[in-house]
Order: sequence, then C-alpha cells, then structure tokens
Amino acid sequence: MSNITFNTPVVSARLTTKRALELFFACGDQAAETFFRRTPGLTPNEMGVTCFLRHSYTGSLLTIKKSYAPFIVRMLNFLFDQGVPDFSKATPEHITNYAAHLKKSGLKPSSVQTHLAVVKAFYSLMIDYGMLVGNPAKVFRNRTSRESAQAKRVAGNKLPGALTKTLGETQMDELLAKISHEAPIRDAVLIAFLYYTGARAVEVARPLTWGNIYDTGEDGWFVFLVGKGGKEREVYVPPQLLDMLMALRRKIFMVTPYVAAPGLNQFPVFSNHKKTDVPLDYNGIYKVVRKWGDHADVRLSHGQKNLSPHWLRHTNATHLLDKGATLEEVQASLGHANITTTQIYAKHNHRKRAAGRHFES
Repeated sequence: MSNITFNTPVVSARLTTKRALELFFACGDQAAETFFRRTPGLTPNEMGVTCFLRHSYTGSLLTIKKSYAPFIVRMLNFLFDQGVPDFSKATPEHITNYAAHLKKSGLKPSSVQTHLAVVKAFYSLMIDYGMLVGNPAKVFRNRTSRESAQAKRVAGNKLPGALTKTLGETQMDELLAKISHEAPIRDAVLIAFLYYTGARAVEVARPLTWGNIYDTGEDGWFVFLVGKGGKEREVYVPPQLLDMLMALRRKIFMVTPYVAAPGLNQFPVFSNHKKTDVPLDYNGIYKVVRKWGDHADVRLSHGQKNLSPHWLRHTNATHLLDKGATLEEVQASLGHANITTTQIYAKHNHRKRAAGRHFES
C-alpha cells in the first residue's frame, strides 16, 4: 500500500460525523490517494477518517453510519480537546486517557471494548497507509489483552459444562471487529451468521441457499433452516447480519443489495471460493471458524484454542438471554426439541436476573 503524505497545513477544527460521512460518500470507489489529490485542503484527521471508512466499508452503510464514523469522530474530537488536532501526534497516554474517558461515560463494558476495537483498527490501518510511524494504541492493546485474559479466566471458571465454551460479549465484539477487517468477506459473514442465528454447522452445509433467506415484509428478514430430524424453523436475521449477507451476494454475483434475485435461489450462500455453485461442506465450515478463531486468539479459560461453530451457537443463546429474550424465544430460535436444553444457558445469568432487582425500580 502506497504511503499518503500531507501536502496541506493542519487546520484546527473539530470533526463531525456528518462531515466524516460526506467525505466517505465523496470518495466513493476511487482510491483514497486520487480523492485527496482532487480535494486539496483536507486536514490529516479528515484524510485519516476517509481512508478508514472507505477501507472498512463492506456493503453495510448501517455499520458505517452507526459505528465506524461516530466512534472514530468521538476519538478524534477527544484528542482535539486534549490539544492534539492531528491523530498522528497522539501518544499511548492519550489513547489510555480516551479509554478511561469511555469507561466514565456510562457505556457498558462491551460497548467500551467495541469503541476501542475500532480505534485499534484505525491506527493499524494508518500505519499500513504510511500516515504515521509507531502505533499509540499498541501499548494499550497489550495491557487490555492481559486484563481481558484474566477476566476471562475468572468468568470461565464459574461456568459449568458447555458454557465454558461461550464467548463473552467483549470477546465476540473483538472477534467480529477483527475478522471484518482481516478475513475474506465469505469467512467474516459465515462467522457472523453462525453467531447471530445460532445455526448448526450441519444446517449451513445442507446447504443453505440464497432462496432460504427472504423478506417477510413488516416482520423483517428471516432465514429458513432445517435442523435435527428434519425439523424446520425460521430464524430472524438482524439488520447488521443482513447488510453483510447482501454485501457477500453483491461481491459474488454483482447483484444490487435487497433486490430480489430468484435466479440465485439454488446457489449456496457459503460456497467454494472458486466455484459459486459448490457449497462449503461441514469440514470446510469448521476449518474457517477454527482458522479465524486462532487468528483472533480466541481461547477458553484454560487456554484451549480451536473456536468451533458450536461455540458460536452457545454464545448466541447466552447473549440472547442476557439481552432479555425469553426461554421460549431462544428455544424456537435454536430449534431445541425440549426447553430443558435451553434452560442450561439460563443458569449462568441468575445473578443478573435476580428477582430482588425489581425492588430497585
């Protein structure tokens, strides 16, 4: 990747999310270097955020608008208020102070980690573009990794049975953020699909086709899955996953997102890289998940590696219950024949749902 140099003076100004999005749309599909030559007078922060948003875009405008753009603008404006109008002048201390600022702002721990994951990705990309020397987020990343590992060990030792193979929300956020930047789009979407739907690997390898994903109108988009014993079920597809699926479809078939394409109904959603009509089989799905789990250094409390599709299924159930879903809703989503199977996932969060908490209201 060629280096980008600044030919314009630093102009002290706070950046807005609106301005960041204007630059992203103005740049479009052209190379960042070309856009900068045609748009003189941009500040380093404007150039940096343009590069980052363009690089991060995989077809999901919702992710750009709701996550990447506001998260990066928030960090840049924090630096501005600290007397650092140029992101490349930030120090590890500045990034550490920003993390402390996020924690004090009332955000949930998982949200703080998501913000920081975006910041880390931003600075890593800026190094790739040659826009700075030295990564101010690196020291902080090493420290938080150690703290996170310690927290995972403590939490993991309290979870019985299969729940020791459940990723925490912070772990899952970090995994999704990492693969969205570093994995091929098929692999990134596959892992996100297994997590957001709780589908079994065998259900995806059956194969799952584009005809199995459909718009129901007011109720939103659903995916049709066939589980154990031929049991059929519909699972809701949340917007963030739907955006990724549409980006994958566009990448493979050059089809406009959300436009009906009946001709693709028999094609597998997750196919061989070179043959779009050959589905990824059961072993291939496991290899993809294991590869990127290892790459992201996802581990169990006792240090075992090898992330599997069933980890993601366990994680889906646990996170849904944590977010307030009922046992019956999770049972239907996962296709459990008996609700006692679903109840296993509810045991770990009894403290969060203690009846006495109702007195607080």
